[in-house]
Amino acid sequence: MLTPIAQLLPTLQASTLRRSAPLIAAAQADLTADVFLQRVAALSARIRQRDASRWLLWLPDFSDFVTALFAVWQAGRVPVLPPNFQPEMAVALDDAYDAVLAGDTDIATAKPCLMVQSAAGTASALSPLAPLDSTLAQLVLYTSGSTDRPKAVIKKLAQLEAEIAVLEQLWGAQCGDKPVLATVPHHHIYGLLFRILWPLAAGRTTIAAVAATPTELSCAWQVHGQCALISSPTHLSRLPDLVDVPAWSGRYAAVFSSGAPFPETPARVIACHWNTPVQEVYGSSETGGMAWRHVAQAGYPRWTPLPGLTVRQSAQQTLEIVSPFLPDTAPFTTADRVEFADDGSFRLCGRIDRVVKIEGKRASLEQIEALLRRHAWIKEVAVLPLQQPRQCLAAVVVPSGEGKVALARGRGLVAKQLRQFAHEAMDAVLIPRRWRFVEQMPVDERGKLPLHSLERLFDTEASL
Repeated sequence: MLTPIAQLLPTLQASTLRRSAPLIAAAQADLTADVFLQRVAALSARIRQRDASRWLLWLPDFSDFVTALFAVWQAGRVPVLPPNFQPEMAVALDDAYDAVLAGDTDIATAKPCLMVQSAAGTASALSPLAPLDSTLAQLVLYTSGSTDRPKAVIKKLAQLEAEIAVLEQLWGAQCGDKPVLATVPHHHIYGLLFRILWPLAAGRTTIAAVAATPTELSCAWQVHGQCALISSPTHLSRLPDLVDVPAWSGRYAAVFSSGAPFPETPARVIACHWNTPVQEVYGSSETGGMAWRHVAQAGYPRWTPLPGLTVRQSAQQTLEIVSPFLPDTAPFTTADRVEFADDGSFRLCGRIDRVVKIEGKRASLEQIEALLRRHAWIKEVAVLPLQQPRQCLAAVVVPSGEGKVALARGRGLVAKQLRQFAHEAMDAVLIPRRWRFVEQMPVDERGKLPLHSLERLFDTEASL
């Protein structure tokens, strides 16, 4: 039975003696419902003592993050979820929050800071915890991967509850009471829904540690048994090359992937040998989930809209939706071009803008180019996505005079310096991995820069 998130704390409080499974399974100590409620109550009381309204959750630790999220809501304040935990991000978001909830991680901010572990403690006499108002409670999260200032997205709790109900409707029976294991972080919309809110509402235990490697995945299976796996194309597509896929049969009751399309070849290998297809969910931070598919589905690779959504093609041939996961009933138009089939499913046909996703991270090619042009060695630059041998970004550079002098000392040195320069302002996965240095851009007779001309520059191994 699904518990509305707004009712979770009082429901847990009424049933804590009857719940044997922990809310969160952690390496140091499991987080039981009783301890969770005590920590939330104590921390929310400390938060109420502060005037701050918007609280930045600077908490890489999963258990601390979940505790802080509900404590901020219980205190009637607004949680702000950072796009990453790089120190520069706290500075970049300075005007987006009033105070910080932090763990052991240093954070570069002058704002008031409350340490979650020291502030939580235990409550000797736990007062009744009030239900939340799902129409008022909200949080702020950010789209990931942009090289410019991240874009804030405000989500009402009612929107999140509506999406959780659909996830349980589609896959609740398949997940059963299995613990939830993830290879993805908790502070983006996918991890927030699939690792935190949905398991809590459905009464499933979440394994706190991110299983980023095959060894960690195997260890989790040996300790916890069959799980529901929350993953991404980045991790799943590499497994057939790293592990004996048939030997992993039966380890996962359900497998989910989101953030980018999952390549068909590994999808079919996994579906064949694990006896459970990878459920792909198509969505965004702004819209929440929009559609789903798996390789065993009729009509694959088309997408099926999630229940309750109205989808259609806009005048620009992009996907337009009306969704209960949005703040109102106004149509939302995406930048994804689509083709619809007679049964209402659709095929994605690329984006109309220059925003792409690399390993689940959103990348604005124009913004990355603008950043790189700040370097004294670069006169012109074009950034493009490459799919082979592995999805990544590549950069074609026309060097400046200083850049040509540097290139005389070695192209490898220049590429290394440019990567280090980019690393100061963006996630590592968005830094171009391959570089080509040319005298001029391969423009056509109209002065355009065709993508295929740029791609041909990377057909040989001459690029770094």
